[in-house]
Amino acid sequence: MWWLLGSALAHPYGHRPGDPAGAPSVYGIRLTVALEGDRVQVELVTEIPRRVYPPAPIEVLGPELQGALTMRWDDRPLEVSWSPPRAEPGDTGFVDLRIEGRATLPGLAGTLYVRNGAFPFEECFYSTSVAVPGDRVVTRSTLVRVKDGRLRDNRHGAWTREESSRELEIGLRRAWPWERVAGVRTLPERMAGLASLAPGPWTWTAAAVAGLAAAVGLGSAVRRGRSRMRG
Repeated sequence: MWWLLGSALAHPYGHRPGDPAGAPSVYGIRLTVALEGDRVQVELVTEIPRRVYPPAPIEVLGPELQGALTMRWDDRPLEVSWSPPRAEPGDTGFVDLRIEGRATLPGLAGTLYVRNGAFPFEECFYSTSVAVPGDRVVTRSTLVRVKDGRLRDNRHGAWTREESSRELEIGLRRAWPWERVAGVRTLPERMAGLASLAPGPWTWTAAAVAGLAAAVGLGSAVRRGRSRMRG
């Protein structure tokens, strides 16, 4: 598996029931997005409190959850291939409904948009995680806020109750040779604009000057050596 999750967080109410009846009643929705080459893979896990778990079978709920997940690339809908949905025991007091899908991207540079519309009228916690291959750089993302070259806010992998967290938008481009890293990284490790993640232009200028100076020095040494041999 090439999935690289930001954190395997359990539902925040999983071990501390949140109501007088002694059982949690807040839904948890975990979205994981992973990119590799021209493919994107998504996993949506909806953690439903057992006390309100609907009697409808997974065969009915699965297609509803699939239909509630919107995926676009540069404003063009993506055709998603779905694996069979699964229902399985979750954290304390929860049942997990899990759906997984795959789609082919029309390009390597562009904007990916994902919206999870599962259980829109329920009180929910949201957690989102994104894995990006080492040959890609994220130019912008709704997961994080970057200002003046510094990371100001990071919601990566963390639970939040903000309704806006149902949506994910990330801009991607190919990494320059000096920006590439091995393997897969999770946001926001390779956000463009963070000075600590990639050498700045001055670094490459200094390297070029140093290389030129070394070449000149080597040429001078060779000429001196030839002069001594003739002498």
